[in-house]
Amino acid sequence: PLVVAAQLGNYEVLNMLVSKGFQLVKPHNVLCRCEECQADNFRESQRRLDIYRGLANPVFISMTSNDPFLTAFELSSELEVIARREDEYEKDYLQLSQQCSQFTIGLLDECRTSREQRCILNYPGENGSVEDYAENSLGLVNSAISYNQKEFVAHPFCQHLVMQHIFGDITGWRTNHFLYRIAYVLTQVIIFPVLAVIYFFMPFLEVGRKIKRPFVKFINHTSSFVVFLILLAVSSHHQFEIRFRKMPSGLEWLIFSWILGVAWSECKQVWHEGARRYFSSGWNWMDIGMVFLLLGAFVLWTIIFIVDFDSNAKLAHDVLLSTADGMYAFGVVASFFRLIYLCQISRYLGLLQLSLSRMVRVIFQFAFISCVVLWSFSVAMTMLYMSSFEAYQLPRPVKNVTSDIDAILDKGYDNLLSTMVTLMWASLDMVGLDTLNVFKKQSLIQFWTAALFTLYHAASMVVLLNMLIAMMSNSYQQVEDNIETEYKFARTQLWTDYIGDAVPTLPPPLNLLPTPKYIVRLL
Repeated sequence: PLVVAAQLGNYEVLNMLVSKGFQLVKPHNVLCRCEECQADNFRESQRRLDIYRGLANPVFISMTSNDPFLTAFELSSELEVIARREDEYEKDYLQLSQQCSQFTIGLLDECRTSREQRCILNYPGENGSVEDYAENSLGLVNSAISYNQKEFVAHPFCQHLVMQHIFGDITGWRTNHFLYRIAYVLTQVIIFPVLAVIYFFMPFLEVGRKIKRPFVKFINHTSSFVVFLILLAVSSHHQFEIRFRKMPSGLEWLIFSWILGVAWSECKQVWHEGARRYFSSGWNWMDIGMVFLLLGAFVLWTIIFIVDFDSNAKLAHDVLLSTADGMYAFGVVASFFRLIYLCQISRYLGLLQLSLSRMVRVIFQFAFISCVVLWSFSVAMTMLYMSSFEAYQLPRPVKNVTSDIDAILDKGYDNLLSTMVTLMWASLDMVGLDTLNVFKKQSLIQFWTAALFTLYHAASMVVLLNMLIAMMSNSYQQVEDNIETEYKFARTQLWTDYIGDAVPTLPPPLNLLPTPKYIVRLL
């Protein structure tokens, strides 16, 4: 009876049953292997769906939950997970998930005053309690972001409060001319060193506390990162002394300190945001990769600096040096790509950034199919290459290469890796039929290799390439159809980091310095 009453949202029956102590218990996990779940899978699936229909009813949530917002967030996220695992009922579970999301939006619509708006949206989220309530915490907004409640975060009431936190202290920001905004940003960049010194030694002064304002903090961190990119650009024309077992130069120490500052900032962000929210962002994974590559390069250079490689270990030295240089180069690329993440504050650039993020996912999906096609044709071409010489008992041509890497990169079909590289260049139209001259001429094998090469070129250039274009076009259309919600959600993710303590007040590398306030707090 309780399940049926919950599904129908019958308040009188629900009130009577709940007051008598009856409870609607969540069913076992989809992956549960207990005897009860395994006895009748079909019946258990139906029972699970019926119970969740009751649990997701707005009337039942309102009657049984102390925090309807958080309960609906958790249930919506849980239902999406079940929809992926039990895809036979995917449509039903997704409808229930959407029902929970719409319930929270309906509750938020009931706000009538700024006081009600602040009380609800600043209420502590999943990791807090009533005692943790703070006027500027945006606890419920952060919880909504963690549970990927995009429509709730993009709600006008939610966006209004977030924008008040960001620009509320800046007189005339949203009404004055564009030139005023540029002048304000440049002024903050110029006076940052002074404010940083005041905040470092006298954080209690009102002048120094201005540096804690969210938008000012964003300007300072962005400026710091731009300086870091300039240092990386300068380093491309600079000979790193540590690579040649010499004492690092001032530029190298600066870059290393900046990398450590960024790494510490990321650790602090994980601590304040929680693992769920932090690792759900692809940009945070890029930050992790950037820090790993750049720090890894400096670690390998330090090993080269410390360890004395003799003449017998020259190969190990060269491998370490080449690996470090490669890691540093890829780290620099990742660092510059991080600028795209900051484009989210701009309405027009932010929309392009969202489209790019979606298309990157599509490219990874496409890459898997391309690798399967490449692998299949490479195996066949390598086999035919072997057969063309073994059948005639002829020696294979000797390549004029100096290392195994040169042998792989050189155009040919004498081993699987070399064949894959050759066909990959062929898909980019950088090699042609002349690479087939290595096969025995005037034989049927040469015909088969030419046929395979033509088929691969057609498959990669015509079929796969057009499929990629269609997939990317569809991905862009999905963003375009829900453009306002996607943009506002992504923008709020960025701003809430600066509103709270997830991002340190002082940008790298100044965040590595222990402030007097921190020392007092530690003691």
